[in-house]
Amino acid sequence: MEKPIWWVALLLALGMTSGCKKTEGAVCFDASACGEGLACVGDAVRRCEPCADLDQCTADGQCTAKAGLCQAGSDEDCSKSHGCKANGPCTAKDGKCVVGSDADCQQSEACAKQKYCVAKGNNCVMSEADKQAKAEAAAKAGG
Repeated sequence: MEKPIWWVALLLALGMTSGCKKTEGAVCFDASACGEGLACVGDAVRRCEPCADLDQCTADGQCTAKAGLCQAGSDEDCSKSHGCKANGPCTAKDGKCVVGSDADCQQSEACAKQKYCVAKGNNCVMSEADKQAKAEAAAKAGG
């Protein structure tokens, strides 16, 4: 005997609204569906995955799952990222990695290569002394 279509719809609805959280690798539709330490990620098919295993952890420090989303949960998450090493956003703030101090900038490749060693806003910039030295060097070279 065939089950009415409403019965199948009811079972699906109950399964999606139950208090159970999904485990690693399970298909998910929104951030709240995943269990502790997992985020609902992906493009065509979204799955519950640990953030630490994803490219966004390595690139941007979004290594900690909070409320089903990958975020920067600590300065340690940020300090391991490519973004921190390259440009200085090494401090976790409101789930993102930001430039928190001159020290963040001073450890970066941008400081070593371009003298962007001072924190200003969420960027690393040249100090006034370095800007002046660069301008003087350019003036000497030009004339």
